[in-house]
Amino acid sequence: MKLHSPTSDRAQTHVVVPAGGRFEGLLAFRNQARIEGDVVGRVTGTGRLEIAAGASVSGPIQVDELVSSGCIEGDVDIRARVELGEGATLGGTLRTARLAVADGAVIQGRCSVGSGST
Repeated sequence: MKLHSPTSDRAQTHVVVPAGGRFEGLLAFRNQARIEGDVVGRVTGTGRLEIAAGASVSGPIQVDELVSSGCIEGDVDIRARVELGEGATLGGTLRTARLAVADGAVIQGRCSVGSGST
């Protein structure tokens, strides 16, 4: 099930960690970023973060919007909205204003959704 709308009307998404790649440390971005490999550390940004199927983030995430089909281990604070696609896993505390979860996605931890959550 594909939850997000096409990105044709959005700014170009840049792959910041390619498939097979690994990044350790603080990853900060603006606008849009896509992770296709593995990140160990904090991810922060203003804009949209995409985590591809097969990709992983081990550490806290704080961004405006998150779309994930990958694996996240860490606390997630999202200002606007989260979309967890089929096969996505999230282990940690999730706080967001809006949440969409596809069939087959897994959240293992606390979840707080609503305008007072972020």
